[in-house]
Amino acid sequence: MGKGQQAGVSFAVDTTAPEGIDPHALQRLLQIASPEDGLELLRRLKDDLATAAAALEQDMITGNRAGLRSGSHVLIALAGSIGAKSLEAEARALNTTAHDADAPLSVALMQSLTVRLADLRAHVAEVAAATAGRPGA
Repeated sequence: MGKGQQAGVSFAVDTTAPEGIDPHALQRLLQIASPEDGLELLRRLKDDLATAAAALEQDMITGNRAGLRSGSHVLIALAGSIGAKSLEAEARALNTTAHDADAPLSVALMQSLTVRLADLRAHVAEVAAATAGRPGA
């Protein structure tokens, strides 16, 4: 029996991913993890995305470029690892802008990033709820 399976039960869940998110990337991670590790992965992912969202919002309000660089770097890694390519691209753009002290911070970019981040957080929460409700989870 492989990781991510217990007594023939697959821990992959059927959810519809928002636009710009590869629904199979997160599923692949969950399938290679044990049920307990998969739930822990989802818990940490939800926490990390919530922390990143709050920090980026505050740093954008205050114009904290160092915070935006740090937060966008974290978001690049999180989004990239679970197939949120559009969010990853926007986080990269924010990171580039935050590195250039002469570049104006883009409110439009931050608004779009915030929407994509909210979509990803909702998707991860949906996957977590569906996974937690599976037999053997």
